[in-house]
Amino acid sequence: MVYPDGSPLYPKRISDTLGYNLSQGEVSEQKLYDETTDYLRYVYNKAKILNREAARLAMSVFQRRLASSTYALLRSFERRIEKLNRLIEDIQDGKMTLEQLVTRQQRLRWEDDVLDKKTADDEISEDDREENETAEDKLLQGVVATSLADLLAEKEQVRRLLDLAKHVHDTGQESKFENFRKS
Repeated sequence: MVYPDGSPLYPKRISDTLGYNLSQGEVSEQKLYDETTDYLRYVYNKAKILNREAARLAMSVFQRRLASSTYALLRSFERRIEKLNRLIEDIQDGKMTLEQLVTRQQRLRWEDDVLDKKTADDEISEDDREENETAEDKLLQGVVATSLADLLAEKEQVRRLLDLAKHVHDTGQESKFENFRKS
């Protein structure tokens, strides 16, 4: 688009995909990435028996948050632990049977991805949260457990990941953002 005098209406923009290296070490973005990926593979392989579609989509949600920022992933782990805690309590209190737990996972369905239809700017905010976050959290409510022991084991695995994510976040290292600042 141009003005009547022929000059460009918008400034020239150049887009480029920038690569970056994750921080390395015992408490690092790379370790968090690797351990989260291992967790997702474990969950996906187990969940595809119960609900392949939901497992694949839940895995993509965690990967999206992992690519977003350490803080986004940290918050996802916090919400996952909250969900697991509620399920554990419901089973221990007799409010839910293991059969109901399995049925719930099998029936979980993903609605359309909000970001396929809208930009982040077009999303409607619900309770100070974006639409895609609300939809993703609904999907992440699914579980792969068929026993209380499975729930407890996953909770411990997520707790370790959450602790690592907190430590990485506390270091203040965000390689992605550092790379953007340099560009």
